[in-house]
Amino acid sequence: MAEDESIATEAPSAWAIVVGIDLYSTTHPAMNLRGACNDAVLLYQFLRSSLKIPKSNIRLHLSRDPHFTPLTAKDPPSLPPTFWEFLDSLDHIRREARPGDFVHIHFSGHGNREFTLHEDKKSKTDQDERLCFVDNEMTDVMFGEKLDELAAPPYNLTLLVTLDCCFSGGMTRDPRYSAVRNKPSSQAIELHPRDYNTEPSMSSGSRDASLHKGWLYRDRAYNVIAACQPYEKSMETPDPASGNRVYGALTSTLISQLKHLRGQRSFMTYNVFQGILESALKGTFGKITQQKPMLIGPRNRLLFLSSVREDASTVASVRKVGSGVMFIDRGSVDGSNVGDIYTVSDPGASLNQIRQSTQEGSHTPAKRTTALKIVITSVKEYESEAREYVEPSILPTGNHARLVKSGWLANLVQRSRVAEARIAQRDGSRSDAVVRTIQKEWLSYNDPVAPWRLWFPGDKSRTLKPTCYIHVGPTSIEVHDRNDRPYLNLPVLEFDQNRLISMAEVTRRLMGLLQHLKLYDEAKAIRTPPRFHQMTAPFDLRVASCECPLDEPSVLSSWEITVHNTQPGPLFVAVFNLTPLYGVRQLFPSDEGHMEASVMGKPARTIIDISVPDALHRQYQSDPSFIMQDILKIFITTENTNLRHLELEDITEGWIPASRTGKARRLTDEIQASWWVKDKKVITKSKFSRI
Repeated sequence: MAEDESIATEAPSAWAIVVGIDLYSTTHPAMNLRGACNDAVLLYQFLRSSLKIPKSNIRLHLSRDPHFTPLTAKDPPSLPPTFWEFLDSLDHIRREARPGDFVHIHFSGHGNREFTLHEDKKSKTDQDERLCFVDNEMTDVMFGEKLDELAAPPYNLTLLVTLDCCFSGGMTRDPRYSAVRNKPSSQAIELHPRDYNTEPSMSSGSRDASLHKGWLYRDRAYNVIAACQPYEKSMETPDPASGNRVYGALTSTLISQLKHLRGQRSFMTYNVFQGILESALKGTFGKITQQKPMLIGPRNRLLFLSSVREDASTVASVRKVGSGVMFIDRGSVDGSNVGDIYTVSDPGASLNQIRQSTQEGSHTPAKRTTALKIVITSVKEYESEAREYVEPSILPTGNHARLVKSGWLANLVQRSRVAEARIAQRDGSRSDAVVRTIQKEWLSYNDPVAPWRLWFPGDKSRTLKPTCYIHVGPTSIEVHDRNDRPYLNLPVLEFDQNRLISMAEVTRRLMGLLQHLKLYDEAKAIRTPPRFHQMTAPFDLRVASCECPLDEPSVLSSWEITVHNTQPGPLFVAVFNLTPLYGVRQLFPSDEGHMEASVMGKPARTIIDISVPDALHRQYQSDPSFIMQDILKIFITTENTNLRHLELEDITEGWIPASRTGKARRLTDEIQASWWVKDKKVITKSKFSRI
């Protein structure tokens, strides 16, 4: 049957390479899959009908298993999924696409992991993650370099790569049929003239916390959505909605959610979409697989576009609802507090069409009103309970909370805890103009996600000890801590009244600085919950000084962090650095997922190197009194948790506040999970210090 030519309009600015491989071996059926080709055809149809990519711009590579997924008359023309045919498709797009064009590359099939072939780029103990084609394998280094080339000048293509495979090893099946998309390690099975032995043990250490487990999993100019975290398995399973046709869990969920989003795709970032995928995967396949998709690359880029959106809200997901109560996937480990207010919305609907008529069976069109607000009423470690929030001046008009469904987005719009600052004038009346401007403008720049209350000279402050003091002069503003001492290494906010376009710019920069410091302090204040203080921790944590790398003279100290799991179940580890410049960075794992898994007999281990930031290097070299503090914050949990929303940029000279970016959160059914936080303070003094 010929494909309907009317479903697509020629759009030469979009391209795709889609690979689906079911048939790997005619002699070893255990090597084969049943849903990879279904994935590829499903995605092909979505690209044609929804993204309007013309047939001529899509390279489809299929290898069907005639016993389970035979070729049908509805199949579009395809190429063989060989190593060289795939390279030819990449070269075709490189030749034909124009700068700025969008390219989607999808692979459904087996992944593999072997000792590295790239010792010039990795250590000898590292491994290569590989895409398994029918005749050969492509290493992560080779694939990553091809993508780097396409994303860089002169090609400047906008790339999205989706990988519905895994590299964690092993294969399992059950009577319902569910398979892991990783090539089994067996000496009895040979796909190619290459020896496949059992997986070698991997070193979990990393000198610079930029792990080499996956060459793609680093800061890149393109986006990758991988089916699962590095230690998880990617599953394929029958879909009852399609007559039990087998699909990969990631691909079927990806397509269903993209269809549901409809027009909202134009406003959705990859970061938020990752949270939607996690929610949908949990709800649909939670009894079969615990896989959680991993996002690599620019998190704030809009879906299928090159533009970036700065989202000022913090995004969570509704994980379950019932009887007017809903639970969102933000808990005390995320800094959630009773009284925090969110708006909730269906990610596939207009954000202004949330509240609808409460009359059952009403044929009256839904009214467009403000988004439904919810307020946190109780907080647990990994989730919070919420109810509908009614403004004090508005009478309740019905139970709108019953309209909310699992998987909806929750956007933090107001924190319950407010920090307070006291304004102090320097140089008398010379700073009057600056103080008056701040007093007039500060509320318009106050962010309800990190709110402040400023007390000015003459105000009757209700607090005896403010969070900080703000010393205002005619040409500068200096922020002091709660003891009225200058923040260590915090730049003074300097300005020239004669050169500023508007004095309001002074207020904007000040409020941005305060909001940044509040978020930093909230991250710094996260501690182990009190109820775990008297319990024996199910791990052995060791933080020890070790030798600095000889080839990196800028490194002043190195710290080996090892977490030995002493319980039967897995633990998950993440290491953050609270920097001397009030930044918060996740160092471990670098960009390979939310947290690193540790099981009994296999510790999580990394080495963190401490260097002086460029912005402080001159002081370190010349000021004998120089001192800086790094805090290594180690999170250990029983649930894999995305904590990247804690990240903040360093504050340096000339720093200008920018909109913060919301972080998508994972969903979890385990609300009794445990977590521990350990801090290691690292003090670095001037090279001339005599202290």
